[in-house]
Amino acid sequence: MCPTRFYALIARVLLLSGATLTIAGCATTTPSAATRGACGAFRAISWASADTDATIRQVKAHNAVGRELCGWRGEAPT
Repeated sequence: MCPTRFYALIARVLLLSGATLTIAGCATTTPSAATRGACGAFRAISWASADTDATIRQVKAHNAVGRELCGWRGEAPT
């Protein structure tokens, strides 16, 4: 490969890498308006001793998502 073409390729790669890093730096981790709205509409769920294991797993999964996205604390009272 010709040295001039090689340097042009390196320059292009560095330019694209820099642009990608610049764009990635604009990403946020704050909840979106849709997430905040959903957090206000939903709440933690509790289960009863009569519920099946599958239902309890689903409730725990729901509550885990609420803790992650909405900042819920602990489990719902049973």
